[in-house]
Amino acid sequence: MLVIASVTQSIWVYLFLARFFMLSIVAMLGILIPLIIIHQELEIGIKRVSRIKKFCLHAPISIYLIWISVVTIVNVACALYFYSWNGWGITHTVWTVIMLFAAAAISSVMVIKYRDIPYTGVTVWALVAIALKHWDYSLIRNVAFVVTIVVMIIAIIQLWRNYKVINHRNR
Repeated sequence: MLVIASVTQSIWVYLFLARFFMLSIVAMLGILIPLIIIHQELEIGIKRVSRIKKFCLHAPISIYLIWISVVTIVNVACALYFYSWNGWGITHTVWTVIMLFAAAAISSVMVIKYRDIPYTGVTVWALVAIALKHWDYSLIRNVAFVVTIVVMIIAIIQLWRNYKVINHRNR
């Protein structure tokens, strides 16, 4: 599966740079779907594994998965902009806010259900980057910062719960 994602990523780079945006979205799904399958098959956050396996296998897969998730959203946004999509009458700002909430919701599910802290860390990084990029748009900036704080609080609570469970098992 990882080979499929890697080969498809090479194809995606060409398609995206050549501005074949619709085909690049298909290629992006060819990266995203195998990564989701790998995440599920490894039972990241569900199955107990050694620290070395967690840091050398699970964390990189989680980081790659969220990175590709973020890039998929950006890829779709580029395609919609390129093809002059009117947003069904909804402004670009509102669509950005909707996507910020979607990213925060997905990240929250990943940290609560799978205890996937690396996934959440990259989400926080992306949300802060969006806030900084759109500094002049107060709605986007403020929503990005608020959802970043919410995701961080959820991650901290989950880390605390994990710590309590591990401490309880070691007694």
